[in-house]
Amino acid sequence: MKIKVFTFSKPYVSMWKIPSEKVEQEVQNWLAKNAGIKIKEIKHDTIQGIWVSPQLIITIYYSDPGEI
Repeated sequence: MKIKVFTFSKPYVSMWKIPSEKVEQEVQNWLAKNAGIKIKEIKHDTIQGIWVSPQLIITIYYSDPGEI
């Protein structure tokens, strides 16, 4: 099994929202380049606080086409 991790964050002094279009586009581009993979699980975590800028972490667990 392999893992692909995407991280998205914004600078502390910027707008707090992480643009969903950017997230979708990056994940879709990676999936298009790896069309034959078998996705086992997708997880996401968000981190945000008063002193921390927003961050989004997407983890994709997958295997290559020939693997079980």
